[in-house]
Amino acid sequence: MTDVLDTAAALTDAIALPIWFLTVDPDDQFRFRQVNALAQDAFGMHSARLVGLRPEECLPSPMAAALTENCRTCLNRRGVHSYEAAVSRSVGKTWWQVSLSPVFDGEDAVGVIGISLEITARKAHDRRSEKSFEDLNKLNRELCVFTAMAAHDLRSPLRKIGVMTDMIAASLERSQNEEIGLVHTCKEVVSKALVQLDDVLSYARALTLERTPATTVDFGEMCRELIVLLDPERRLKFYYPEATIEVESVLLQVVLRNLIDNAVKFARHEVHLTVDSDLLSDDHLAFTIADDGAGFSDPSQVIGQAPRIEMASKTSGFGLAAVSHLVESRGGGIWIKEPRFSTGATLKWTLEGRFVQTTADSEHPELQRAAS
Repeated sequence: MTDVLDTAAALTDAIALPIWFLTVDPDDQFRFRQVNALAQDAFGMHSARLVGLRPEECLPSPMAAALTENCRTCLNRRGVHSYEAAVSRSVGKTWWQVSLSPVFDGEDAVGVIGISLEITARKAHDRRSEKSFEDLNKLNRELCVFTAMAAHDLRSPLRKIGVMTDMIAASLERSQNEEIGLVHTCKEVVSKALVQLDDVLSYARALTLERTPATTVDFGEMCRELIVLLDPERRLKFYYPEATIEVESVLLQVVLRNLIDNAVKFARHEVHLTVDSDLLSDDHLAFTIADDGAGFSDPSQVIGQAPRIEMASKTSGFGLAAVSHLVESRGGGIWIKEPRFSTGATLKWTLEGRFVQTTADSEHPELQRAAS
């Protein structure tokens, strides 16, 4: 054993790194055998004050406890073990990356060789990066609030313009004025602007929606409430299951509202919604919504990052981008599927949740009178 210990001790002075060697006493206690000159900074004291002593006899209590615990972990693993340690000095705190390697005499562990590399500059850089990331998140939140406020403030005058345009159009129609076409064009521009602003508001809300606990949700009732709101003229037939699920209610409502609203804009006759257990994850639910409208001309520009303003008017892209952001921020996913009908769009998304109770899909005639 003596040869092994002497060789390990000799290595501490032969390697141009901050290196030190602890032996294991018969009573299973660690003791400094050798500390080279470069390693003195790692412990904040001269090597003469360390050699021959146990860590708890010569080091501050927190440092000694951390060193002893990590050395035992190294020996138990019988392999290399690393950790970070802080050393307090009069000039400030320094950080060290400590790598431990066990020393064996045959099958018996007789000591631990440690190498300490200063990482104070790296830790400072990491802290600056974290601060920059926090500042960027704060700026993004402020930008979202500003966007929402700006869009909200613009909606009011546009709605007033829309109302006045309706009044002017009614007056011109009674007088059969030829300029009625220009008024209708103005009304169409205002309507499109309001749709875009609604989509921007939806996207801004999605970026700032906080996570809420999962609650029990009546999926059928949620669908009915949204359908009455989004299709007040009862133009379309809707199909959805009567299911009780446990899910983040506010999140599901925002997602459903955006997707049903989009389906109502483009569907010709009917919209189908489903909810099933996700085959790829036991703790997720899979939802789909399908309509028989025109479908997506370019699916790659619909889901994902926030679209440009000129794209939003063609695809309601801000609404779908908001849905994508929300779903993915909660660990789910959203995809465009093959159309359920010969035409139209079919979307699938997953959210964390589970079934409480479910029944078969059913048609809801009380919501279809206008289409019957």
